[in-house]
This record gives sequence, C-alpha cells and structure tokens, in this order.
Amino acid sequence: MDYVELHDDLERVLDDLIEKNRFVPVIVEGEYDRRALHELGVLGDVRVLNRGNSILALCETLAREHREAIILTDWTSGADGSPATCATRSRRAGCGTTTSCGPG
Repeated sequence: MDYVELHDDLERVLDDLIEKNRFVPVIVEGEYDRRALHELGVLGDVRVLNRGNSILALCETLAREHREAIILTDWTSGADGSPATCATRSRRAGCGTTTSCGPG
C-alpha cells in the first residue's frame, strides 16, 4: 500500500467515525484523546474513561442512553481499561460496542 492509499483509507475511517459519532458516543481513555478527536472533527459525544468513575458505572449510563458505543482505547491499558473489558461490561449493561483494533 502506498502513502496515497493509506491517506485515503485513514480519511475514510475518520469520516466514518465523524458520521457515526453524530448518534453514537465514543469512549476514550483520557482528556488528551478527547481533545485530539475534537481537533480531527469528532465533535459529538466523546466520553473519557478515566474520570474517577468505574467502568461499570460508565457502561450502565451508556446503556441507559444509547444502544451502542464506539470504544477507542489502546491495548496496553490496565485490566479495567482494556477494550475487551469495556466491551464486555457494556454488552452486559445492554449497550452494543465497536472496538478499535489498531496498535497501542
């Protein structure tokens, strides 16, 4: 894959995220992640995982308010912050999830 293709693919992924975030919240690890997404044009509901509440509380809140969520965390998070943990707890709380699959 050349750089032009890579750029085009990245642009499509970002456009898709921006569109989905109009209706679906995004979960990120920290405030810097939220700010970075905002700078990239992701202006919808972006929730920060590490704000002092438990993951279960966040998942229960999301399940009450939404039918699905997008989880954008890296794979090196602590046990409670891993995408798999977030996805599992979100599903148990009744919220479908989409996890990122990029490198940490």
